[in-house]
Amino acid sequence: MANQLITSSFKNRLFYLAILALFGAIVVYFIYIKDPGIKQNLERQAFQLNYSALQNAIRLQKYQYIVYKSNLEISKELTRRLNGLEFNRKGFPIAAEIIDKAQQSPRNALDCQQIWQKVLGPLQPVLQLSPQENSYWVDITVDDICVFRSVNIHDLEIHYDAVKGLVSLVAINR
Repeated sequence: MANQLITSSFKNRLFYLAILALFGAIVVYFIYIKDPGIKQNLERQAFQLNYSALQNAIRLQKYQYIVYKSNLEISKELTRRLNGLEFNRKGFPIAAEIIDKAQQSPRNALDCQQIWQKVLGPLQPVLQLSPQENSYWVDITVDDICVFRSVNIHDLEIHYDAVKGLVSLVAINR
């Protein structure tokens, strides 16, 4: 009889735990999924995190290039290529492949996309050359500044100026 009481009590606790879990899942669904403000806030935080990651990755590439170049000067070898990227004279990444040795900045959106992919590596969010659902996309200005945008965030952009080596988070009004 005592064994039956314990088993019954355990089943009751398991049943109530399942009810609480179901209730919790419903609450989480309505708060996080159905409330667009929370989802938008998470997307903005992810966008700002990607800005910070790109900024730090560009700095790291610059430092690696400086060390690499100092080692090459010892051997008198001339190259501007490192980690699958080409660099300008100031040591900032400009493309995966360049045609003109005088090039100092990305030529097109594909160059910008390649910079994004190479410096951020496997942790990068998906980047397209045109706006698509739930992704980032890239464009280039007439001043050869790479502009990274999110389809879901309309008031912020990440700008990369390879001539100055600056990565900035820019608020825009649309």
